[in-house]
Amino acid sequence: MTKDDYEHEFDGESKTTVKKEKALEYALDIRKFEIELYWKRATYFWTFTAAAIAGYTVIQRISDEHSRGELSLLLVCLGVIFSLAWYLVNRGSKFWQNNWERHVDMLEDATIGPLYKIILSEEDSNRNIVRRILTDTGTFSVTKINQILSFFILMVWILLLFKTYYWSWYSNFMILLTLFTIYVLLFWTKSSNTKTSTIINKREMKINV
Repeated sequence: MTKDDYEHEFDGESKTTVKKEKALEYALDIRKFEIELYWKRATYFWTFTAAAIAGYTVIQRISDEHSRGELSLLLVCLGVIFSLAWYLVNRGSKFWQNNWERHVDMLEDATIGPLYKIILSEEDSNRNIVRRILTDTGTFSVTKINQILSFFILMVWILLLFKTYYWSWYSNFMILLTLFTIYVLLFWTKSSNTKTSTIINKREMKINV
């Protein structure tokens, strides 16, 4: 689809900008909603990560070595799965946020002008390198930083998994279950962005007299 094809989708029969204005309004609202969901999800995963790390620390104080090993492995496997899910959720959330931002980019010119695309920043006049590093603004992506942090947490849990693993039927089963879940998360959870098929059934009402 070209830019002309995209704009034609929002022209409507009247060839006015009313349809594009409405589309821009919806795109901005959905983008805002996606950002709100992003941080709600981040809070959820951060809470679980903190609780899991605290739980792992408490488990290490158990005197029974067998129980400590089983509980540690269980918690580490959960940490691996949840941190991988967090990393993938971050990537998915960023994808849909970018999707609606691109819609805004395409629609705003004909309605409000290139407000969203034009970035204003202060002129860089501070020559003190320390002050520039500590106090100046920066074009850092908050979502990318969060994504890198989630990947780092995933690597920490994987290292703990190697440290915690021991040979037994229980640990082997947990590892296999974890690997299968990782496979499902990586290859079975992507959204279909091309074509979808919909089945519509109409319920018929029969009145007996």
